[in-house]
Amino acid sequence: MMKSNRHLPELLALVGLLLFTALLGILYRETQHIVVVDINGIAYRYRTHQQTANGVLREMGLALRAEDRVVLPDDAAMLEGEPIRVTLARHALVLHDGSADELRIIARSVSDVLSRAMVSVGQHDTVIMNDRPVDLHDALEQLVVPEGATLRTIRAALEEPIRISVERAVLIHMTDGSLPSSFYTTANTVGEALYDQGVLVYEGDKVNPPLNALLSPEMRIVIERSKPVTLESGGQTRLVRTRLETVGELLDQELLSTSAKDYIVPDRHTPIVSDLAIRVVYVRDEYEIQDEYTPYRTLWRADPTLPLDTRAEEPGQEGIIRRRIRTRYENNVPVYQTEEEVWVARESRDHIYKYGTDIVMHPLDTGSGTIYYWRKLRVLITSYSPAEAGTPRDAPWYGLTRMGLKATKGIVAVDPNVIPLGSWIYVPGYGKAYAGDTGGMIIGYHIDLCYDDWNYINWYEYGTIYLMEPVPYNVNPILPGQGPPADVDEW
Repeated sequence: MMKSNRHLPELLALVGLLLFTALLGILYRETQHIVVVDINGIAYRYRTHQQTANGVLREMGLALRAEDRVVLPDDAAMLEGEPIRVTLARHALVLHDGSADELRIIARSVSDVLSRAMVSVGQHDTVIMNDRPVDLHDALEQLVVPEGATLRTIRAALEEPIRISVERAVLIHMTDGSLPSSFYTTANTVGEALYDQGVLVYEGDKVNPPLNALLSPEMRIVIERSKPVTLESGGQTRLVRTRLETVGELLDQELLSTSAKDYIVPDRHTPIVSDLAIRVVYVRDEYEIQDEYTPYRTLWRADPTLPLDTRAEEPGQEGIIRRRIRTRYENNVPVYQTEEEVWVARESRDHIYKYGTDIVMHPLDTGSGTIYYWRKLRVLITSYSPAEAGTPRDAPWYGLTRMGLKATKGIVAVDPNVIPLGSWIYVPGYGKAYAGDTGGMIIGYHIDLCYDDWNYINWYEYGTIYLMEPVPYNVNPILPGQGPPADVDEW
């Protein structure tokens, strides 16, 4: 407790000193006034106790060169706010005729700088200031500094040089085709000069000296113009320019070869003129084989080598008429088609259905002896007697058959389209019968067995019958229902 009290006076003294120093600082600042210093048009506000313009400049440390200018207001006016006007000379770099001149100058225009540097500018010369073309009377670029810039920033901006270069024009003579002309240019190369003059140079043109050649005074540029030509090759059209004389020379240059079938319009000897249309037509032929099938006939034919009531078939085959077709293509587009050759590659072969006509005798054991038959048929078997025939007893033909025979056992009524009248038939269970009668109800594969009235037996069944020898003269080789197929063309 005693130690704390002992250091208290020292602390109080230190605090008092600090307060006094701060008070002095406040008093110093409050007693300052603001002076406006205009540096090259930039207003700079400076706080000072100085009462004179010279005192202000000395306090600012603004070192002036001989080229700089200062306009000092009187002291009272300065305190009232009139600015001290300082114009500092700017740094300029003048590039001309292969040399570089540095100078400090107070100037308003490009002309002022070049006059001070004693650089003359010709009528066709080009003046460049900071990478852009300018006129001699154009003002120099204004000094640009950020708002609130310090004096050091302003001085640094003034040290940045104004770059002014003079590009000397040279006289160039040009012959464009047959047209002579002359012009001045500041370009470095032939290509740049022609571009500046708006002279278009096409791919096929020849420029001498070449486009990348450096310019020199009185240089002569010769342009040999190419001619625009439309070239169609293989269906593709493109625009080319050429200085060649004939169509053939151009095609050789473009490596467009042709074969004997190909053709060129106009021909290879045609002189090339502007806007000539050249067409190279590539010709090729393609061959195709086309087959035309010719139909075959379907026939129904008797075959004496086949047994009666048998069938055989020989399949038909279509014929082929063969054609060789040539298609002409021009630039891959078909233009016409022609038939080069026609021949019969294969004759058609008739489709033949065969039916047998060879009558072969076959033995049959009947139990009571062997018989020989030449045809067997499966038929419906019925029976009748004179009384069952439906003929009135007083009719003159009662008991008679169609052939005038007596209706008795051993007679059978048949359909003559199936069994010829006069044929002998063996019917199992009945015996031999003579086809000597017909009937209105006996149609097709149906026979009616005749009995006497006293021995009549009723039949109604399907069975196989045998046509016995002798063979009648009027055998029908084609039975009803066994005729030609529907697709037969001829029989």
